[in-house]
Amino acid sequence: MGSLPSFSLPVIVTCPGKTPFCEKYCYGLKGFFTIEQIRKVNDRRLEATLSSEFTDIIVEEVLQTRAPAFRLHVIGDFYTPEYVGKWIAIAKRLPNVIFFGATRSWRCDFLSEPLKVFRSSKTTPTASTLCAFPLPA
Repeated sequence: MGSLPSFSLPVIVTCPGKTPFCEKYCYGLKGFFTIEQIRKVNDRRLEATLSSEFTDIIVEEVLQTRAPAFRLHVIGDFYTPEYVGKWIAIAKRLPNVIFFGATRSWRCDFLSEPLKVFRSSKTTPTASTLCAFPLPA
C-alpha cells in the first residue's frame, strides 16, 4: 500500500480538546514519538505553523510528494482558528489531494465552526475527512 505523507505537531500543548483520558493514554507520549529528534521535529513544525509562509511551504511540500492523500496530525491537533484557516487555504489550493485525520478539537467552541468549514471546504465531500472520536472524559 505504501505510506502517505503526514504533518504532526507536539502532543498535549496543541490539543485544546484533550481530556484526562487523552493526557494519560495518548500514544504520542510513548515509543517512537518520545525520541528527542522526533520531538524536536514536531516543535519546529509548530513554530513553522506560525509563519506567514506556512501555507505556501506546505502546498509545495505536498505537491512534491505526488501523494493522493495527506494525513493531518498523527499526533497533535488543531490548536487555533488561524491554524485551521491555513489548512483550509492549503486544501483549496490542492483540490485533488484528500486531507484526512482525527481530531478532538471539535470539543472546543472556538474551533468547532472553523473545523466545520474545513470539513466542507473541498469540492469532493469526502476529501476533507475530519473525524471526532467519542472517547471517555
